Amino acid sequence: MVKKRVQKVKKRRSAAAAEVAKAGVTEEHGDDGEVGPAPPDHIKRKLARQSQFMQKIVDNQRKILSAKKPGLKKKGKRKQLSGALADLSSLSGALLDAASSDAAKAEQKAKPKGLGVGGAKKRMRINDREAVRLEQVLGHPQFIADPIAAITAHLEATMPPKPPPPKAPQAAKSGPGSGKRRRERAAERQRQMQID
Repeated sequence: MVKKRVQKVKKRRSAAAAEVAKAGVTEEHGDDGEVGPAPPDHIKRKLARQSQFMQKIVDNQRKILSAKKPGLKKKGKRKQLSGALADLSSLSGALLDAASSDAAKAEQKAKPKGLGVGGAKKRMRINDREAVRLEQVLGHPQFIADPIAAITAHLEATMPPKPPPPKAPQAAKSGPGSGKRRRERAAERQRQMQID
């Protein structure tokens, strides 16, 4: 059924082309001066709308550029807001306060306590303390004798013990005949009990 429709369409097209050839109209010049068939009316209207739109954009750009000359500021009348919309300053103030408090809460949640160093003075104090501690470690007799052994001993003393490895669950004995052997042994025990 689809093939029949396609064949009908092809026949109509070829018939239309033959009529155009008989009439002597082969090609027309389009709007661009190119040789070819004229575009359909809906395409012409679409192109006209696009060109009008582009013309409006160009005109607006010219107006904006001409209005932005340096040193010239236009002071125009501002429309007064209606009574209902006249005083929105309290609303805008409340929104700004809410936004700033939300931002402050977000910063407090995002920054975990105890990890930040603080200002430059606090960093300098921490640096001084650590420099004194380093001098104490370097001057310690155990570190002077064997630095690696001293570090390992310190780590063993300060680090928590390693957790024991998890025990693997014992799987049932598997293999060829494991269940069979068990049954045979149980049967032998019963025989021995009967004989005794």
